Amino acid sequence: MRRETYGATTPFFLLLLCFLFSFTHAHEFSFGDRVPMFANVVFPKDSPLETYPFYYLPFPKPEYEERPWWSLSSALQGDALNSIDIHPTFLENTNWRPIGIAKLNTKTDVKHFKRIIAKNYVAEALVDGLPVYFPLVDEHGRLNTGFHIKLGYNGGNVVTASVAADPLRVKDPSLIEIGAVSQFFCAITWEERTDVSYFDRMDLYSQDTAFEHVKALHYLSVGWSAIVFLIAVVTFFFTRGVLNSAVSRYSHDPLDLAPASGDGWRAIRNDVGRPPAYRSVLAAFLGAGAHVAVMVVTALVFMAFVSLETTERSNGIVKGVIVLSFLLGCPIAGFVSARKYRAMKGTRWLLNVFLTILVLPFPVAVVFFTTNTMAWLYGSTQALPVPVVIVFIGIFLVISLPGTVLAALVGRHYKPPTQLDVASIARPVPQCPATGKTKVVAPVIGFICFLCIAPELWLLNYSFWGTSTYTSYTLLTINTAIFCATIVVFVRSAVYAMLHYENHRWRWPTVIVAASPAAWALVFAFLWYVTGPIKGFYSFVFYALYSPLLVYVVALALGTIGFMSVDRMVRTMYRRIKTD
Repeated sequence: MRRETYGATTPFFLLLLCFLFSFTHAHEFSFGDRVPMFANVVFPKDSPLETYPFYYLPFPKPEYEERPWWSLSSALQGDALNSIDIHPTFLENTNWRPIGIAKLNTKTDVKHFKRIIAKNYVAEALVDGLPVYFPLVDEHGRLNTGFHIKLGYNGGNVVTASVAADPLRVKDPSLIEIGAVSQFFCAITWEERTDVSYFDRMDLYSQDTAFEHVKALHYLSVGWSAIVFLIAVVTFFFTRGVLNSAVSRYSHDPLDLAPASGDGWRAIRNDVGRPPAYRSVLAAFLGAGAHVAVMVVTALVFMAFVSLETTERSNGIVKGVIVLSFLLGCPIAGFVSARKYRAMKGTRWLLNVFLTILVLPFPVAVVFFTTNTMAWLYGSTQALPVPVVIVFIGIFLVISLPGTVLAALVGRHYKPPTQLDVASIARPVPQCPATGKTKVVAPVIGFICFLCIAPELWLLNYSFWGTSTYTSYTLLTINTAIFCATIVVFVRSAVYAMLHYENHRWRWPTVIVAASPAAWALVFAFLWYVTGPIKGFYSFVFYALYSPLLVYVVALALGTIGFMSVDRMVRTMYRRIKTD
């Protein structure tokens, strides 16, 4: 008899987990129990995102089709699970046996099969939730017809699964012609793996085993982030000390206008509160950035907890969390945008709401529908089913859109923080040295901060654009927190330098400097594609559309985080001094 023992899961996440994926539970098997195995997808080796149903291969489907429970995470992952004529039984080794025959009856079948061989296709299947990859072509371009499946067990659990092609069972592509029959075989062996526990089994699919020294790369990233953060803190506390000294002196004698080192900021005390240009656009950006920040925090915290317990692939779960938090978190954008717009003395409320709805959902919709349509035309499993798309559109129209408008109304009437006094005539901005210019400061700060997160971006790219699984979400959460704190400290120092040079137009420069690491991330994305493993037009279109979108989304979040911090600093800084 097979027993199922459900793992402990945080009750707070239970409902969301059940919606996102078929809830993970430990399968405990006894000798002779059937181990569930499903065919999934096939894809070119150099284009893992271009996935097709398993029976895109010229294999006959089993007479009895069995499909597992559908879940949102599997749909977002691009899974297309179906029955396969391989039936492992727990702890029972199986000698070579036929598993399928590929019959080529027409020229189209021959052309299709040769294309599969020429593009070096790989077939994926799931054994008790563990992915295994069947290399259909060997290194000499010959068709593999024999596969040795190795399964590892620990107690009553399946903890490892791998496939190796038999070098003696191959077929030359020149023999593939009309009427040809290709017989495929497999053998199954079991081995005890006491070194791998059930809840750690997905670690074998992470980059930590796919690439050497990756574990050290995680800690190197965190260590470098900590060093940069300490440098930023020292810089900030130095400028803060100078500021506190100047504020203390000026508070005691507000009529003392004698110039002093570091006191240029006080000359613009009646201009720093002046509303910026394009305030509607800025407010919409801040609202969208707050929305993205909440999405990222939700996904990171969720995965930091779930990755400790999940024994399935996590990429689809992450996508599911992001999609749901995007749809349900739209009111955050409306509230923050309207509140900031009121603080900047804006009056064109309809324009503000329209821009808030446009800034984030519009580019997301354009990229999604373009890539989903392309996947549908290709027949790829990456195309979301029409019912799922309709549900998403319905959620946006029924919940997200009205929620954004209502939240904007609340934010409009929500009392903003006490604003600074503004003179009737704007003070001209004098010329300043390079250290006070945004076009100089932004690239430097952006590059330094980008280095903190670059190793993790490299690993994330290999995970979401390849076949490995990212599992180090706890370290990613820590690294992201240090990264954001570093940006805040550097941006505060940069804005203080701008104020010192009597530049009261600090709002847009703050957003630009804070978002500058995203520009370097775009450069990184280009270089990674040029040197990375993914090729082909299909993957290029997906990568070329989603990479700029992700960079844009990150820029919104970073710009908002930097702005919120600096806005608080500026208001606190100028309230401490007496005005004439």
